[in-house]
Order: sequence, then structure tokens, then C-alpha cells
Amino acid sequence: MRIFHRQGTWRFRSSLIVSAIISTLLVPATILLTADPASAAVGSYYCDSYSGYPIMVNDNGNGSDGDYTVSRLTISGVGHNTIHTLDLPNNASINAVGISPIDNKAYGIVGGVTNSPLLARFDNDEVEYVAEVSNAATQGTFDVHGDYLYSDTSGGDTTGLYRVERPDQLTGYSSSSDSSISNQQSPTNLISASIGGNVPDWAAIRADLGSGVANYVVGIRNSSPVKVAVIKYADTATTSGSSVSILTPDSTLPTRPFRNAYYFEGRLLFLEKKGNLWEVETDSASDINISGGTVNVTSLGDGSNIQDGDGMNCFDSPGFTVVESSGTTSVNESGTTDTFTVVLDSKPVGDVVIGVSSGDTGEATVSPASLTFTSSNWDDAQTVTVTGVDESDDDGDQDTTITLSVTDGSTDDIAYDGVANQTVTAETVDNDPQAGFTVAESGDGTSVSETGTTDTFTVVLDAQPSSNVVIDVSSGDTDEATVSPSSLTFTTGNWNSAQTVTVTGVADNAVDGNQTGTDITLAVNDGSSDNNFDSLSDQNVDVTTTDPWGFTVTQSGGTTSVSETGSTDTFTVVLDAQPSSDVVIGVSSGDTDEATVSAASLTFTNSNWNSAQTITVTGVDDSIIDGSQNTTITLSVNDGSSNNNYDPLADQTVTAATADNDSAGFTKSKTNVSVVESGTTDTFTVVLDAQPNSNVVISVTSGDTDEATVSPSSLTFTTGNWNSAQTVTVTGVDDASIDGSQNTTITLSVNDGSSDNNFDSLSDQTVTAATADNDSPGFSKSTTNVSVSETGTTDTFTVVLTQAPNSNVVIDVSSGDTDEATVSPSSLTFTTGNWNSAQTITVTGVSDNAVDGSQNTTITLSVNDGSSDNNFDSLSDQTVTAATADPWGFTVTQSGGSTGVSESGSTDTFTVVLDAQPSSDVVIGVSSGDTDEATVSAASLTFTNSNWNSAQTITVTGVDDSIIDGSQNTTITLTVNDGSSNNNYDPLVDQTVTVATADDDSPGFSKSKTNVSVSETGTTDTFTVVLTQAPNSNVVIDVSSGDTDEATVSHSSLTFTTGNWNSAQTVTVTGVSDNAVDGSQNTTITLSVNDGWSDNNFDSLSDQTVTAATADPWGFTVVQTGGTTSVDEESTTTDTFTVVLTAQPSSDVVISISSADTGEAIVDKASLTFTNLNWNSAQTVTVTAVDEEEDDGDQSTTITLSVNDGSSDNNYDPLADQTVTATTVDNDTSGGGGGGGGGGGPPAPTVKMIVVESNGATAVSESGTTDTLTVVLDTQPITNVVVSVSGSDSSEAILSTTTIIFTTSNWDTPQTITVTGVDDQIIDGNRIAYITISIIDELSSDEYDYVPSQSFLAIVYDDDRGSYSVYETNNSTIVSEAGKTDSFSVVLNKKPASNVVFRIVSQDKEEGTVSTSSLTFSPSNWDVPQSVTVTGVNDGLDDGDQSVNIVLSADGFENVLVGATNIDNE
Repeated sequence: MRIFHRQGTWRFRSSLIVSAIISTLLVPATILLTADPASAAVGSYYCDSYSGYPIMVNDNGNGSDGDYTVSRLTISGVGHNTIHTLDLPNNASINAVGISPIDNKAYGIVGGVTNSPLLARFDNDEVEYVAEVSNAATQGTFDVHGDYLYSDTSGGDTTGLYRVERPDQLTGYSSSSDSSISNQQSPTNLISASIGGNVPDWAAIRADLGSGVANYVVGIRNSSPVKVAVIKYADTATTSGSSVSILTPDSTLPTRPFRNAYYFEGRLLFLEKKGNLWEVETDSASDINISGGTVNVTSLGDGSNIQDGDGMNCFDSPGFTVVESSGTTSVNESGTTDTFTVVLDSKPVGDVVIGVSSGDTGEATVSPASLTFTSSNWDDAQTVTVTGVDESDDDGDQDTTITLSVTDGSTDDIAYDGVANQTVTAETVDNDPQAGFTVAESGDGTSVSETGTTDTFTVVLDAQPSSNVVIDVSSGDTDEATVSPSSLTFTTGNWNSAQTVTVTGVADNAVDGNQTGTDITLAVNDGSSDNNFDSLSDQNVDVTTTDPWGFTVTQSGGTTSVSETGSTDTFTVVLDAQPSSDVVIGVSSGDTDEATVSAASLTFTNSNWNSAQTITVTGVDDSIIDGSQNTTITLSVNDGSSNNNYDPLADQTVTAATADNDSAGFTKSKTNVSVVESGTTDTFTVVLDAQPNSNVVISVTSGDTDEATVSPSSLTFTTGNWNSAQTVTVTGVDDASIDGSQNTTITLSVNDGSSDNNFDSLSDQTVTAATADNDSPGFSKSTTNVSVSETGTTDTFTVVLTQAPNSNVVIDVSSGDTDEATVSPSSLTFTTGNWNSAQTITVTGVSDNAVDGSQNTTITLSVNDGSSDNNFDSLSDQTVTAATADPWGFTVTQSGGSTGVSESGSTDTFTVVLDAQPSSDVVIGVSSGDTDEATVSAASLTFTNSNWNSAQTITVTGVDDSIIDGSQNTTITLTVNDGSSNNNYDPLVDQTVTVATADDDSPGFSKSKTNVSVSETGTTDTFTVVLTQAPNSNVVIDVSSGDTDEATVSHSSLTFTTGNWNSAQTVTVTGVSDNAVDGSQNTTITLSVNDGWSDNNFDSLSDQTVTAATADPWGFTVVQTGGTTSVDEESTTTDTFTVVLTAQPSSDVVISISSADTGEAIVDKASLTFTNLNWNSAQTVTVTAVDEEEDDGDQSTTITLSVNDGSSDNNYDPLADQTVTATTVDNDTSGGGGGGGGGGGPPAPTVKMIVVESNGATAVSESGTTDTLTVVLDTQPITNVVVSVSGSDSSEAILSTTTIIFTTSNWDTPQTITVTGVDDQIIDGNRIAYITISIIDELSSDEYDYVPSQSFLAIVYDDDRGSYSVYETNNSTIVSEAGKTDSFSVVLNKKPASNVVFRIVSQDKEEGTVSTSSLTFSPSNWDVPQSVTVTGVNDGLDDGDQSVNIVLSADGFENVLVGATNIDNE
């Protein structure tokens, strides 16, 4: 049977630290593996492909047919994905599967293949049998050592813990009956204590759970109550040091078996039979608290699609990774360092120590010598520093091996003991000097001049020689440079002192520029030197010898350019070396007509030789159009006047470009002119662009003098008038031809033979002259339209030429349709004499004996080309339209332009009139195409030759057809009655009028109300719905509530038929309690036509709504007597107020009452209890004044009323507190003077008793917790002061003392009152106990007599929570629409103090109902199960099987849902 347990509280998880990882997996259901011989060895398939997931092996649920699936488990979301299926032999099973951390292969116990269970290793397609074991366990796992652990089951309890050591070392056999399979059937039990119940699966960890690192297995014992079992076991085959701890989880776990256990990625995970995943916390040492007997657990979610199964997961392989900082490790004997880092590859179960050692500490040392990794810092890389060591030995670069090895004796994780060593090679670069010598040039290199300047470089040995070293020094070209000395001798004493070589430049008496080909060679003289230096290679120094004599010319901007406008440019000249006497450089222009220079020569002395001198070049205007001209400026040394060193220098030149400012050309003012044949003129002008050297003659010619002439025919420009514009006049010429506008090209061309040659190459220019023609042929007509009738009437129009022709012009006249109209004459002839006299055309109408209405005929006028002046041949035809009227017809005119009526009988009209007078009567028949929609007022109309032009009216009337058919069109036909009518009208076609008849039958429905009111107490209200029009078929109106947590409706739909459509149907709205004080809430009840099930005419109807207001009734009302509450210290008067509930509760409502200042006013009740019987009876609270004998004036005290949530109907729990302000009128006055009279009351005390609540308020729990108050005097008494301490309810809280005595010595020492909660074993909610502290006047020093008493309230928290169990009779609740029932039972788990009423509600009464709406448990029957029967309801819908939730709720208890399934019978 399936059992639900629900406690009243829920705690979130804490954490615990586990120091090592072991994953364990146990397979609860039967899982089968094939025993056929393997074709290949079993591999590490699951760890190779799915190491990042826990693995599940699931029974497919088909009994013993051997069908299973292997899946990967997803922790987040609790789901699984199939990896592959196992098709296994019948009756074979596998359980207790796990993956070895040593070989990463899967193992499990196989049963059903031999008489003995076998431990097998397997993968996705192979199996090997490795050992016979004692029992077919369902609990199995691997620990960190690689040992396989399993248990036995006896009488339903898990017993013992057994080990198969290192199965990875056992030989595997493909045959289950192989006699060589290892026999492990007599294992040693590793524990001696009883587990006391069934643990379906173990997970192994190696951790410190409070007593050092040890081996443990953890499982969930599913006997009631569910506990967590933690077993400690030894590394050896002994029970020594073993223990069994049964821990209570901080949250209630399901009682179903937890058949899958994992220790995966540092988390202890347990999957129960139906797929709920829980975690045993391992985040802190307090999570698994063996000494305290508790364990923290957390639910990770419900994977309801995961059923029976067994699981396994992979281990992270132990190891460590070394990373060199630059890819290699290199140091120097000078003591430089380099680093590499080390990090573990997987989390260890304890400390792992890695030793670090150098293979040659004479070359390199390491720091630190060891690295310690813990289970918390294992993935933090640690740095090793390598330092180079100087051994003062010239041994070259050396490699040193750095070895990293796990220190087995210092490492707590056995898995790391076998990890192989790793090495790092460190290169130590030697810094000891070797034989050699170093040459150092001064400055950037060695440079001398032919003037004899010198430069130096130094030479020094790199290492001390054992004897002299002689270095020969020689120049490769003594004509350019010499050296001194020719050799250098280094001894053992001066070897490290640099010696200087001087290089001197040599003049070669040739201007050959700088020379860089001189090498100074330094070579060890082998015969005179230490043999260690003999093999050294020669070294060279490259010497540059500069040739100084020369001068430098620098053009400003890099070039020299001037213009004929006289612009200038400059360049500078400077000597390259100081002369011993003057140097004169001549400067000359090669063409002074283009450019001149500012000086003919430049003189440089030995003082200004390095100051640049400037030459200015000036452009010269030659008044010739000669383009840009280059002039060579030559600079040459004047040998006779210059220093001889400069005499051989070659001349230098500067090219000066002189830009010409003269360009040949001419410009015209226009490109187009216009004239007319009538002789009009137009002009344009021409001018030269530049002054010519001689005359320039421009010829002006017309391309067609029959259209346009020019004047003059040429233009002469001289050097004097070249820039004065000359005018050309163009005149139009009448050619007496009708030739349209003609373009003539006027050409302007330079007359080469008579013009300055610079202008000869200029291109011709043209001006276009447009000559407008003043001669245009044409003809015109007087009109474009004429009108005639078939009765033979005529109309006319005229035609005339618009231009005199050169010869006759004949215009042909033709009718496009002689059956409608004829013309006369058929042609018109215009001569040179009558061309401007209009000629008349007559058009005559023709009867075609057809009623065809007015017809248009085109009359065409076209020039007869063969008989006419050619100028008129191209004229387009012209047309006149002749309209021939057909008089016979009739006209229908609809009023308003259309005809529309309604089924209500409304009318509309149209009129009929003849178009022409008949010679006899004309009868027109009038008929309606659908008299069910519209009728006409007359069947015919008769027109005579007297009334033919008077319109007659037809009235159309709408007809009601009682059908919702929308607007319908009816055709009214008007037909000439041939037999009764004038023959001219017989051919007329019928005419029609379309009449639209509006439908007055409209679909709809109405509701009786737009608003209803209900209450959360379950009150109801109703409204009705009815159709407004009979439908053609059923109409279904869906009824839905917008918020079923506030209001429900009695029908989900209403069906109206053609028979009951006008009978109102009732909808009942019921208020629903939402267990929240949220005031009145509006819910929208929606009425909508169900389109799929309704008459289509109703489909488009808009939804209608009714607003249901659900009143929130829960509250209480406080009424103060007289409107206020006031009491007086005098005689301690009282006042009252009343309290009453606003709605009937289903269980008791307890309202706590407390005074904020019991030194001013107290209340006579700590609480009021309202039941479902007295809820509307007001209860009275009496407020009494307290005389504190202190002149403090009137005081206000707040009386607080609050619902006690733990003891009250849940509907009242959220209510806010209410308060009453009580005014206490003071009766104490300050003392006055006078000696004889009595006082006005006791004197105001001058001393005080001070009481302090330790935590600001006093609160304890029924579990026995305590709280304290301290009491102390503020003034030393004369004698003892005795204080009384009393409590109002010793069944809720007890006090540590009833009397406190203060003496003259301890008066200022606070004394403590301890309040302890008392467990009353009653679920009575939180209670209040009053503590009163007062001075006993008769036993106390007189000055303390009038110190007022003080009262405090202590809250006592109830620790009794209700819990109950629900038992489904058949492990599930299944009913059917056929009426099948099922049941479940409910029983309390603890005796209540008073009756407990459970409310039983079906959340879908259209699918399932319950036999009772409540169950009552009393203190006498609390442990007797009570049954609830669930009955399936037939909803008449083919909606498949439906789920129905049955809700159980009671005050002070958590709600539970029982899920029932209603089997559909449709």
C-alpha cells in the first residue's frame, strides 16, 4: 500500500565537508546481463562516454523477460536519457552495480545463471565473471581503495557489510560455470552492530565525520520513521573500530525504498523508487552529525518518469598536472629563477603531499621541497620556484632533472599512492667567462676624414689568459686609413684593461666621396699568445673615410619654379668643408629672356664657408605665347680665384621652370540665336582670349543662307583691338516653304593664312541659328459633335483651310456607320481662291429598326493626298462625332438610388416612364422574383400617347419569412408586353430592379443579471440565460469562471434546442474560500457561444459576462462601550469592550489579548475562543486600572487583539491585529505644604525597582527552553526589600523562584528570574503566561512600600504539531465513468487535545466525487483509520482518462493531495 506522510514543518538544508569521494550505486529492481562468451575484453565504456553523469540501469517493468535500459541521470530537473538497451536472457538478474575507481569498469552481482550469485564486470556488450559471492545483494558499491562492498538481507532487514578486495585484479571468465572463478563466498562481516531495518542501497565515502578520516557507507533506511544509516568500517577484514549510526533527517523523507545511491562529484545522492531525488548534505561538519544523531537532507525534485533502477558513476582518476610557466624552465648561474605550477587532477579524500627534489643542487635548487594539497585546495595550482646556482666552473649550459613524486607516507588518499612520478628539466645557463676579446667602437662607428682626422676603438680580453695574448692590428687600405699601434699585448695582469687603437684618415688627392671599404683587422697572433686564444676568429672594424671637398645646392621646396608674371624662387649654396682660402662659385642663367639670377657669383671664405648663401631666380615675361620654358642655372667653381682643393669639383646645375602666362583662344557670347523667316535678327559677339603677335582673322559663315545670313563674314583682331568684342548679326530668310523651324550652323574659324600662328591650331566654334517657319498648312472644323435621330433629323458643321495652298486641297468626308448616319457631300475641294471660305457638311440620322439606344458615328475628314497640295498631305485626319438617338425605351428611377425593404413590412418605391411618345399603348409587366421576400404594388403599367412622359410608381413591400437568413436580394423584372404594346417598343430588353430585404430575425441571447454576489463561506447566487430568437439547430453556451479560487459555476455549458430556446436556464454561482484575507474580489463569469456545437447564425455573437463579487467574510469586530475605554486609578475602576467574529469559522478561532502596560491597565482575559457555534455572540473583555501610586498623569495603554494562528481556523490566520486604547486616569497628586491635615493618598515613591527582560521580551517553548528577567533596586534600602514573583499559568511556564530578597549589601546586584516552558502534550497553539513582580510592603524597607508592581507576559510556543497518514487501499486510487469506486483511509499520528475536523474536497466534481465532505477525529478515536470513497462520474465526453485531485485539509495540519484517475468509458 502507498503511504503519504506530511509533517507540519520544513527546514532548509545546512552543509558538511566530506574529505574524499566515493560513488556508490545499488540496483533495486532485477537487471539482467547476458552470459555468452565475450568476443572482446570488457572495457570502460561508461566512463569513456558518460563520465559526467550518474548512470542508471532500469527494469522495463515486464517481469523476468530480460528487458532493461541503461540511461544517464540528469540531476538538475531530475530526468534521464536512454543510452542503450539490454536484451538479456530470461530469469537472469544483476544487482548492486558500481564502477571501480581503479579500472573504470562496471561491476554488479548476477543471479539466475548458476546456483551461486556471481560478481561480474560488464560494459555495453560484454560480461566477465570474476568471483562467487555469498548472496545476491541489492546493496553494493566501491570504496576509494577499489574494494567492492555489499550487504545481505534477512527478514526484510539489511545485515552485515562484506568486501571483495580489488576485483579489478581478479581474472574474468566469459562462462558463468567456469571452475576457475574466484570463490569469495565466505567473506568476513565488517560490522557487528544491527542496522535495524532495510537499507536498499549504500554509497561509500572516506571522510572525517568527527573522529578523523575513516571509511563509511551511507544509506537511507526506509522503515518508518525513515532514518539515515551511517556505517563506519575498517580497512582490514575485522569489525574492530566499526560502528552503526542511525541518524534522524531534518526533513521527512518518503517511506518508499531509496534504491539508487550515488557519491557523485562530492554529493551524496539518493533516488527513491518513484523517482524523487534527495541529497544528504556534505557541505559542513554539522550536516552528518553522528554525535548529535542528526543529518541534513534536501529534496532535489521529482522525476516521476524514473521507476525502479540501479545506478553507478565514474571516479575522477588520481593524478597531478605540471605546467611550466613559459613552456620550458631555464635559469642562469647568476641566480635567476623560473617557475612551474602543480595542481591535482581530482579531489582527494585527504591530504596529498608531493615531494619536489632537484637532481643536481649544484646547478639548480627548488622551493618549496614539498606541496600539500587538501580536499579543499586540491584544484588550486601551487608554484615551485627553480633557482640557478653559480658553481664557478666553466662547464657550459647544464640540464637538471626536477622530480615530483607523491609522498606515500604523508598522503591520506590511498588512490594517490600509486601515481607515477613526473619530472621537469631545468636548464642552467653557464655564466663563467670563456676565451675571447671584445672590441668597442667610440660613438656610432669609426669614421675619419681625408683631412687627417682620427677616431679610436678599444680592445679588451673577455677572460684572464694563462700567458700573454698578442692581437695584431692592420688596415685593409692604408691609402684611406692607417692604424696605431700595429699590435696589442695583453698580460695576466692587464688582460681586463682596455687598450686603444687610433685610426687616421689619409688624403688620396681625389674627389672620390666617402669611402667605407677599409677594414681594420684584429687577429690573435697564435705563436705569441696563450693557446686558449689561438682558435679565436679575427674581428673587423669598418672605417669610413670622408672626402670633404664639395658644395651643396638646396632648392626651396625641392624644385625652382617662376612665372612670366615676375614671380621668384630661391635656392641656397654652402661649402661641405672649410677651405684654407676663398672659394668663388660663378652663377649664370642659360636664358635671361626666361629667368635671371640675383648674383653672378658667390664667395665663401674660411669663416663663412658653412653659412648658406641664397640665389633668387626671377621669371621674365617674353610677351610670347611659348608655354612653360626650362632655364639651366649653372654653378661652377672659379679655379683661378678658389682654393685648389675645390678646383676639381664638377659644375652643378639648377633647372628653373618659367610658366608662360600667354594662351591663344577666342570666346563667343552665345551658342544659340533665334530668328524668323519674316526677317527678324539676333546677334552674338566674339573676342580673343589673349593678345596676338599679329592680326587674327576669324571667318564667319552660315551653313544655310536660305534660312539665315550673317554679317560681317569675317572679324579681324589686331594687337590693339584683340580684347574688344565684335558683333555678328544673324538674319532670318523667308523661303516661302512650309518647312517648319530650321537650324542653321554659324561657323567661326581662324583664317590660318591671315592669322598669328599661335591661333592657327584653335578649333572652330559654332553658333546654332533657329529660323522659325512662318508657313503652316492646316484645316479646321466648326464643331466636334453633331446630333441626329433615327427619325431622319439632320445636323451640320463647316470646314475651312487655315493656310493658302499652293494647289487644290481635296478633303474626303466619310461616315463610319451609314446605318446610323450619312454625310453630304462626300468631299470638299479648296482652291487657292476659295481656301478661306467655309464649306458645309450635312449629317442625316438613319433608322436601323433596332432598339439600341443612342449610337455614336465617327465622321472622318481626311486630306486626299493624290489630289492635294503636298504640304497638306501630312495633315492628320480630323473627326466629328454624330450621335444618333434611338427614341424607343423606358427609364426606371429608384428612390434614393437603390431599393431596400425590411421583413417588418416596410416599403420602398421606384418609377417608370417612357423615353419617346408611342403611337399606341405600351404595357410594361412588373414581377417579383421572390414573393417570400418582396412583393410589388402592380403587376403592370400602361402608357398611352398622352401619359407616356408621366412617371408611374411601383411600391415594393418586404415580406417576413421567419427565417434567420440575413439580408436577401430579390429581382423585380420590368418587361414590355409585346402583344399589347406599340411595335417600336417590342424589341426592348427587360430591365430589373434589385430589392434588398433586411432580415428582422437576429440571433442573440440575454442574461437576467450583470452582477451576482456570493461569499467565501460558500453562499450562492443565480442568474438565468435565454435565447432571444429561435435557432435552426442547437445552441450551446459555454459558462466559465475567470477565477475558480473565488467563484465556481454550476454548469460548464447550457444547451438550447429549437424546442426550449425561449425557456430561461439557471446558472448558480458559488463562493469559494481562498484562505486569504483579500477583501471582496470580482470574478468574471463568461457566457460564450460554442461555435463548433451551435447554429452557425449564433457563432458570431459576442461573449457576455456576469460579474460575481465574492465577499471575504473573515474578520472580527471590536466595540468599545461608550465608544472609548477609560478607567481610573481611584478604586481601580473598570471599562469594557466586546469582540465578535464577522463570519462563522469551521473550527475554533482564538484571539489573544494583551496590555502593553500592565502597570497602568490590565485585561481580565489573555484570549477569547470563538467556535462555530458561538462565533456571532459578542464576548466581553474587562479592562481594570492599576494604581501604581505614582503621579504620572493620565496614561494611554494599548490593548492588542491578535488571531493566534496556530490555534485558529486558517481563514482567520492572515487577519491584522486590532487595538483598543485604554486611558488610565491618574489619582496621584504631588504633596503640598501644611502640617495638620492628612495627605491626598500615598506619597509618590522616590525609589524604584528596575526589571529588565533579557531579550527585550520573554519567550519560551514547550520543549523546555528558558528565558530570563533581572530585578535590581535603584537605591540602597535601609533594611531588606522582599520581592514576590508569581506566574499566571504553571501548566505553560514555571518560574525559578517565587521570592527575591535584596539587602543593604546586594541591592545593586541584579537577581535573575528564569522562566522555563512546560510541555503540556496538547496541540493548543502558542499561549501567554503573566509574570507579576511586586514588593511585599510588610516585609520590606518603608521607603519601598509604594513602589508599584510590574507585570510581564511570557509567550509559550507550542511544540505540538499535527501529522497524519493517508493510505490508498490499492496503492493508487482508480475509478471509472462506469461507476467504479476506490477508497483511501486517513488516521492521525498523534492524539489531539480537541476534535480535529478534516475537510475532504474533490477539485473536479464532474470527474469524481467523495463519499463525505469531512472526517472528525477526537481524543478518543484519533488512531482509528476513517475511510473516504471516491466515485467516478460520467461526464458524457470523450475526453480520455482524467486526473482528479482530492484535497485533505485541517487547521494546524499541512494539506495533502490524493491523486485519483477516472477511466473514460466514451
